[in-house]
Amino acid sequence: MNIQWLGNSCFRIQTKHHGEPVDMVIDSYKPANGDFPRNLSTNIALFTHGADGTVTLSDEPMVIETPGEYETKGIFIYAYPVASGLIFYFESEQVTCAHLGYVNKELTDKELELVGEADILMVPVGGGDAADASTAVKIVTQIEPRIVIPMCYHSAAGETWDKLEKFSKALGLPGVTPDKKFKVTKKELPEEETKLVIIERS
Repeated sequence: MNIQWLGNSCFRIQTKHHGEPVDMVIDSYKPANGDFPRNLSTNIALFTHGADGTVTLSDEPMVIETPGEYETKGIFIYAYPVASGLIFYFESEQVTCAHLGYVNKELTDKELELVGEADILMVPVGGGDAADASTAVKIVTQIEPRIVIPMCYHSAAGETWDKLEKFSKALGLPGVTPDKKFKVTKKELPEEETKLVIIERS
């Protein structure tokens, strides 16, 4: 599984099913300015707060922007409603991931039950409409994932919210920066620790 971060809460995830490549994009957006792609080619498009204002999506992707359980191209996707929109939990290549969208408070017991087994957690850390650094740390403590990937602290238009260093320091973990793409397999997941992975915005 390859993971790229495109700013805000947007990720591109490239995985495989029966040897065939599968591309999934979460929360693509169209900034008023900046260098975000004008269009994206993808098989699956997920939206935590609706598809309005997105860039052009080619290849006729399966679009998921409402609550429910879905399965396409070997990926199991669960979309759950929360006050801020949707949160996603999905599994591919035996790796489970949770994308929390613009969650801005600790998870309820029901929400935690839905996403609490995630190997990889994509969590907002920048404040504003989403969780700030201190709230994000509380959410990480709730879920205890193997890998934490922060989001919502920089965008293609250049806005910067709470600094990433504030979250890293509060979490007490040094960040690992894998350039602009993070590659991981089930075997490579940490066994008994949580690792902070900082992906440069593509």
